[in-house]
Amino acid sequence: MKTIMDVDRQPKKAFFAYRDALEPLMLSLRSDRDQFYTGDTTQHEIWISNDRNTAPSDLRLHYQIEQNGKVLMSGTTKADVQVNGAAFAGYVRFKTPLVTKRSNFILRAALIDKNGNSLYQNSSPFTVFPRPAVPRKAVYVSGTVDAGLKQEIERAGFTLVSTRTQATTLVYDSYEAYVADSVAIHQEVRNGKKLIFTGLPSGIHTIAGSEVSISNTSMGRYYFASPYRKHPAMKNFEAFDINNWYSASTGMIAPLLGQTFYAQGWQPLVTSGSSNWVEDKGPVMASGEMNYGKGCIRVNLIELKDKLMHNPTAMLYFIQLISQ
Repeated sequence: MKTIMDVDRQPKKAFFAYRDALEPLMLSLRSDRDQFYTGDTTQHEIWISNDRNTAPSDLRLHYQIEQNGKVLMSGTTKADVQVNGAAFAGYVRFKTPLVTKRSNFILRAALIDKNGNSLYQNSSPFTVFPRPAVPRKAVYVSGTVDAGLKQEIERAGFTLVSTRTQATTLVYDSYEAYVADSVAIHQEVRNGKKLIFTGLPSGIHTIAGSEVSISNTSMGRYYFASPYRKHPAMKNFEAFDINNWYSASTGMIAPLLGQTFYAQGWQPLVTSGSSNWVEDKGPVMASGEMNYGKGCIRVNLIELKDKLMHNPTAMLYFIQLISQ
């Protein structure tokens, strides 16, 4: 099939994923998070799937956490294998150690027979981050901004102020509120402040004389976007950092992008694509900026509410958005 083989009958990556999924006896590892802070406790699920009409009774499940090839924690237990079914084998909980920089870890698990032979192995990588230093920036958050997001910004350690004149960064999510005070806002931005829109409705908006066209994403909301690493604010991000973010309110991975925008002359911070079953319009912005006097104006359509406190790369992104 064209989904797993190319026109020359060379297997694609999906071929190997499908082949592995057809194993009659296998381990499955899952977690709603693959990013953690120092001191967080991971919670990975282990499942044992068996397609056969018989089930071995003498297998053991081995698991371990590794960093740079060194085993930090390990355990073993009797494997409960169901006949022609899947069985939950339990959680692997691990309190992440102190790290001073971004560090990669691996959960590895294996089914072992009575002779010590490995019948199946699986692994799940995750990343641990140090707690970031929050810049001492005075932030004004418009009264229309969602109260939950405002609370998260405050909990993260940013200094919220009650008036625009006290702030170095202005955060709005209402085009009408911006328009009502646009003359004063423009003057403050020209003098060096940042104006950040954390969300705007779909449509065409005029921001500081520039036309910004915002559209809903095609084919549903997206779980990922691409950091534009040529921008100085995004240079330390990795390709999949804005991807599968955990939502504190739902307790699971949630979509993070429901809109994208195009604005001539703006520089992207985070990009996405605009395509559907009919056409591909090419790259668009999920987040971008326009210089304005000594300051700049940024539009951010990435959904941050309920995501800042549990996704280190979401917090790092917001810090860059506010301060860089």
